[in-house]
Amino acid sequence: MLPLRDPWSTPTQVLLHRRREFVPQPHPHSVEIRPKQPRAFLMVTFWVSEEAIRAFAGDEIGMAKYFEFDKDFLLELEPCSTHYEMYDN
Repeated sequence: MLPLRDPWSTPTQVLLHRRREFVPQPHPHSVEIRPKQPRAFLMVTFWVSEEAIRAFAGDEIGMAKYFEFDKDFLLELEPCSTHYEMYDN
């Protein structure tokens, strides 16, 4: 969960800010923003493969990756990221 510095920011505004400023290559297949509290959200990204994640984040995929501008609107930068594998039935 990522707490926001600006109480007037919404998760959607944060996502739009991130996309305007930087589109990572390779990029996730899709991104979802889940509000958790009035000033916090969970960002979920979907990737086509673990290799795509590694190309973006490096070999330490358990460590969260942030961009320079993230500190401008996030109160905390969580050190870890969590990964799950999804399967289609």
